[in-house]
Amino acid sequence: NATLRLDPDGTGGSSVDTTWNETLLLSGGTLSNRRRNNVWQGSVVLQANSVISAGASTSLTISSAISEEAGSFGFTKGGDGTVISTNTNTFTGATNVTGGVLEAGTTGGFNSSTALNLAAGTFRLGANQVFNDAAAVSFGAGGILQANGFSEILGVVAVNGAGTVDLDAASGI
Repeated sequence: NATLRLDPDGTGGSSVDTTWNETLLLSGGTLSNRRRNNVWQGSVVLQANSVISAGASTSLTISSAISEEAGSFGFTKGGDGTVISTNTNTFTGATNVTGGVLEAGTTGGFNSSTALNLAAGTFRLGANQVFNDAAAVSFGAGGILQANGFSEILGVVAVNGAGTVDLDAASGI
């Protein structure tokens, strides 16, 4: 499985945040943000379960919808950095977080995803009602759901370790 590394400071690269506007087909591979705070504007199409990651102290904003082709696929958010999804995604597979932060920045942004698995890392709400209300939600040791002042309805919740739901006065779960 191939990895596409976004590394704008690499040899001969840019020393500023970069925006890409290409179509990306992920067939079990990885989209990896290695440096800086970058934006992926082009389509992201899952053709198999895949990985989207961001390195420590970096962020990757995906401003297009994450969709799927020829099946039901999801993705795993890896790495210690932050991935921000700002569109309404249409993939129907599971959303897995194994490190860092995955932020859902729009209402209904993950409404078609069938499961949220927080093995470790944080799923941060950036809007109200971002996730499928009927989806199964599981927390592993170190998994965090951060309400961030927004509200969410959760389906069946399973805690398999020391998972955390982080609420404040303005949040609702």
